[in-house]
Amino acid sequence: MKFFIWLLSGSVVFSVHANQDWIGHYSFYESADPEHIQAWDYSLTVNKGGGDNLIYHLEVNGHMTATSLDGKVTTDGNQATFTFLRYTGVNLSRDLHSGDKLFVLERKGNVLLTHWKVLQPVLQSNANSGVYFRIKDGM
Repeated sequence: MKFFIWLLSGSVVFSVHANQDWIGHYSFYESADPEHIQAWDYSLTVNKGGGDNLIYHLEVNGHMTATSLDGKVTTDGNQATFTFLRYTGVNLSRDLHSGDKLFVLERKGNVLLTHWKVLQPVLQSNANSGVYFRIKDGM
């Protein structure tokens, strides 16, 4: 029985540390032209919420676009799912509803893949899953 409790407590600690691995700042930049007149900047910050939960803040700004929102992050192994909760400021370009799954980030070796869901990039050329968000730094 003691071994089972020790094994169970070890898996909880692993889960907490796995969650903390997602904490940090991420960015994604897309541009429709070489002069960067039509460009969009995605700034994502993941923080620790209450308990073992993770929360995020996302701002998307650029050509005819301004959105600021908060949500929760659910992790499962090497994937983190970003779910919309509420707008936190300006929203000039999105129509999201609480509970919408916006995108999933997946770690594959040294690569961070983005799998778009309800939130889509502006440029159609970026609509498929791929390497978009980059880690700016950890917290």
